[in-house]
Amino acid sequence: GIPMPITIQFGQRAVLPNTAPVLHGSRFMGWNTRPDGKGIMYIPGQKMAMVTEDTILYAQWLSVFPDV
Repeated sequence: GIPMPITIQFGQRAVLPNTAPVLHGSRFMGWNTRPDGKGIMYIPGQKMAMVTEDTILYAQWLSVFPDV
């Protein structure tokens, strides 16, 4: 359930796909510009800021299983 990469031209705005990836045992929280979740957060279908550099978005997950 991971979406395919998208390419946006320099100076353009990206609209993220409406579909959320799926990971068994986890709930998708959104996309973030930093793998630790401390960057800019985006949700499916959201319009991103203007692209001015190569950007990687990292999936952010929340476990649905309580710690045992």
